[in-house]
Amino acid sequence: AGVVNGSSMVDECGVCDGDNSSCSDCAGVPNGDSMVDECGDCQSSYCYDYVSHQVSFGACDGPTQMFVEANSPSNPYWNQSCTDCAGVVNGSSMVDECGVCGGAGIGDANGDGSIDVSDIVAVIDFILEHSMAGEQPDSCAFDTNDDGMANVVDVVNIVNMILGYLTLSDGPTEAIIEIVSNELSVRGIDGEIDGVQLTLSHDSDFSIDLVDVNGIEFAVQNSIDENTTIVLIAKKDLTHIGTTTGDYTIVDHVVVGTDKGEAVELETSTVVEIAEFKLGKAYPNPFNPTTNLELAIPEAGYVSVKVYNLVGQEVATLVDGMMDANPSYTFQWNAGSLASGVYLVRAEGAGQISTQKLMLLK
Repeated sequence: AGVVNGSSMVDECGVCDGDNSSCSDCAGVPNGDSMVDECGDCQSSYCYDYVSHQVSFGACDGPTQMFVEANSPSNPYWNQSCTDCAGVVNGSSMVDECGVCGGAGIGDANGDGSIDVSDIVAVIDFILEHSMAGEQPDSCAFDTNDDGMANVVDVVNIVNMILGYLTLSDGPTEAIIEIVSNELSVRGIDGEIDGVQLTLSHDSDFSIDLVDVNGIEFAVQNSIDENTTIVLIAKKDLTHIGTTTGDYTIVDHVVVGTDKGEAVELETSTVVEIAEFKLGKAYPNPFNPTTNLELAIPEAGYVSVKVYNLVGQEVATLVDGMMDANPSYTFQWNAGSLASGVYLVRAEGAGQISTQKLMLLK
């Protein structure tokens, strides 16, 4: 300070009568290398032993040690306290209740932070691709009702979320799937149906034309193989499911209604109403010498099934008498005593006639 025999001294920063503050780092160390990160935290350089994984401060001259600067990309503590789950410093992304960073929780199947029609598509795609394999999602974003599986119940729940469907009304008590000829439908008892998921087993010539949908409604099908099809429909006040071609059996079903704003699976029964007296396709055909036939009988009464050759001669009587109503009465014809050729089966009952050509090849 220029004072003879004075007491002023130069501090570590080179300042006369200084207190080292002009060159102290955030940790208070004069000429230190600690730095304040973007979170406002003071971070220090350190020595890291990549064998023992120990962190130390001071000398860093060991054979397995490396010096890590405070703001080095290798320093996991730098900006740690204010970096969100997406890795953005001072970002706003958070882990939702389903464990997804930036997600909107239950119903946000694609994890984009909002619940919309794209999430319905994601859940439907998962169901169609994975349900037959028994695979289930590990996120509550798909499994909206926490029952351990993703199915049409979850689809309807997401639809209700998007529509803001918060009714406190009671839902249907049960459901009935109805098969009338080639029409497939569903109805609720004391309420409306909002969705169905069916697994159909069928022959290779089967097809189904699903109900028309619009807006936030879905009607999709996926053939797992030539004998198995999954049908999924989400539609408010659903009745008609589709029109079918060929024989099929419903091997699994989930029918959904909305009860007090929550999608619920309903107890469901299946009713087959035989609309017409009809011979089903014989199998095999051509045949030698035995073939099987099926007959749909809509009501109890007299039934006659006879076989004729091409010149109109009766060659066999397969059924002749009173029969009960039956959706699929099966019987055989053994033509072992007849010559090869084309034959005509004529079935009569319930005031209707059904015919079919058969070819015997020996």
